[in-house]
Amino acid sequence: MLYSYKAINTSGTIEEGALEASDKREAARVLVTQGLKLLHLEEEKESAIKKIKRKILTRPIDDKTVALFCRQLSVLLETEPLHKILFILEEECKNNAYARVLREIRNDVEEGKPFYKALAKHDESFAKSTVSLIRAGEESGELRETLERLANYLEKIADAKEKFKGAMIYPTLLLCVTFGLIFLMFSFVIPTFATLFQSMNAELPALTKAVIELGDFVSRNGIFILLCFIFICLIFLYLLQYENFKYQLDKLMLRLPIWGDFTRHSAWQKICVTLAMLIRGGFSLDKALEATKDVSDNLVIKNFLYGASKKFTEGYSLTAAFRDFRDIPSVHFQLITAGEKSGRLEEVLLKAAEFSDKETGYILKKFESLTAPVLTLIVGGIVLLFVLSVALPIFSLTEIF
Repeated sequence: MLYSYKAINTSGTIEEGALEASDKREAARVLVTQGLKLLHLEEEKESAIKKIKRKILTRPIDDKTVALFCRQLSVLLETEPLHKILFILEEECKNNAYARVLREIRNDVEEGKPFYKALAKHDESFAKSTVSLIRAGEESGELRETLERLANYLEKIADAKEKFKGAMIYPTLLLCVTFGLIFLMFSFVIPTFATLFQSMNAELPALTKAVIELGDFVSRNGIFILLCFIFICLIFLYLLQYENFKYQLDKLMLRLPIWGDFTRHSAWQKICVTLAMLIRGGFSLDKALEATKDVSDNLVIKNFLYGASKKFTEGYSLTAAFRDFRDIPSVHFQLITAGEKSGRLEEVLLKAAEFSDKETGYILKKFESLTAPVLTLIVGGIVLLFVLSVALPIFSLTEIF
């Protein structure tokens, strides 16, 4: 992250500038060690346009690659020093973007920076929770074991994403076929029959007239419709940069049938596993909650975790901090309550995560079983509509002759 600052230097004059740091506390520490007396420090906010541009141009490393990275490190750390392993991985890497990240991490490690700080600079690829876990392992002297556990966790996350993508293949393919069919009908089939019917001066049924008029409208205004669609997509991407809009959208996602349950369980699966791993890594519960705040992409859940973390530091129990949140599955709340009372929170969190993992798999199967017949009916209905719009006037003509 980039932070702008205003400070008094050793000569007593005011100095302004900017620096990269993993968080505000780290930025302040770096400036103080330089002998500066801070007057003002804040994160530089990107404009919405810049955010969109950065997301398009930046190619983050996916979860599967990060999992493989952790697995390779955990194995090779038994025999080789960290900087040498990073060099080996960089030399073997065929992905230019990934190789660049490895090179920058290696350079930072060779300069004497802690490994976790080198990773924190690449927050588009390494989540804060991942960096926090590696920090815990590095500072406790158990980096290899931490990387192995982290690899197992990230592989599960990557597998869940692959399952989701697999579940979406059939609906996406069917929608593409539907739009392709509509395009062909409006571009070639309907105009041909419209010309034929008009040459015969035949009285057309209302359905056929409506389809022909719709086809004429699409063919005349096709470019305008396409531009409108692109404009709407761009406006949507622009609005997504604003927290209020994204919050309301995420809130809507949680209220949708099936999809809401999937979003809820996939988020809490990540939260529970991350919390359990951080506690096992030696983090106190308040520090673990602090590091888990950014695990979920859903703003409703993320904002709740911020509030829960604050409540916990104020003296509330974990159960009390979680009690009033409607988007925590009831099973998780009951398990966390039991785990906190019994002192077996880490074990219970892993059980809750396992439950959510199974639930997401069940929900995906349910989604597939529902979408297939529904989309088939929609495609069948569209085909029937076009067939009737062509067949009805033909039947009328055969009756006349």
